[in-house]
Amino acid sequence: MRKKLFVILLYIHTLVFTVWGNSTLAEETTLDHPPLPVHKISPQSRSLELYSSISTESLKSLRQSLLHHRIVSKSTIIHAPYIISGSREHLISSTGDEIYAQNVQNTSIRNYGIYRKGEVYLNPDNPNEILGYQAIYIAGARIKQLGDPAILSVLNTREEILVGDYLLPISNEFDSLSPHQLSTSLEGKIIAIVGGISQIDEHQALVLNLGLKDGINPGAVLSVYQRGEIVYDIYHSPSEQNRIKLPNKYAGEIIVFRTFNHISYGLMLRTELPINIYDIVRTL
Repeated sequence: MRKKLFVILLYIHTLVFTVWGNSTLAEETTLDHPPLPVHKISPQSRSLELYSSISTESLKSLRQSLLHHRIVSKSTIIHAPYIISGSREHLISSTGDEIYAQNVQNTSIRNYGIYRKGEVYLNPDNPNEILGYQAIYIAGARIKQLGDPAILSVLNTREEILVGDYLLPISNEFDSLSPHQLSTSLEGKIIAIVGGISQIDEHQALVLNLGLKDGINPGAVLSVYQRGEIVYDIYHSPSEQNRIKLPNKYAGEIIVFRTFNHISYGLMLRTELPINIYDIVRTL
């Protein structure tokens, strides 16, 4: 009986000491030493879906983008066939008109796109380096009669055709486009948004400073990251010398649909955050 009573008293003593001791410690911590903030961190992961299939809307945008968006070299522009006249010496032509083109040498090509020189794309890391020239799609045309000059029929127009616009063959590379991951790690930047808008939406075409020589190929799916802003640490002096770059944030995914030596076109598949020029693209 005495042994049981001793055990009970010992238990009560231990309990009182524990409660009193912790209360005192908590009170001292609160009054004299405020506790450091505690952030509970749990492991997180994000599953990035590789697009084995693309939505109907994306497919429609891809077909239009493949036809309308091209990057060419200065040499390509110089040596391409070009419009020298419209029918009856008209300077402007449109759908249904006949046009005359000089330098049509390949007799096996029947369908052409008519293009006009657009924006010059520069390397964002070296502004003195030209990566390519934008070819603005104007119209579609078909050879009606070979020769020098050749006669073409205008099939459709997005803008009026002008003397001096040049011809490029229509390609069928869309047929071999299949979404896939790249086996190597690559990182680049968005250097232009097709259409001259300031932000990128889904199904919007954009230009990357990655090309065939970097290992990019049509169908590659890439992640897009919103660039972290530069902020100043105001708690250190002088603050101008304490610049801190905030982390890049995952913002969406794109599929590359046309590639050139140093540059490529991508189509935005989905967006989670606003995306702008010079945001980051990298392999999944």
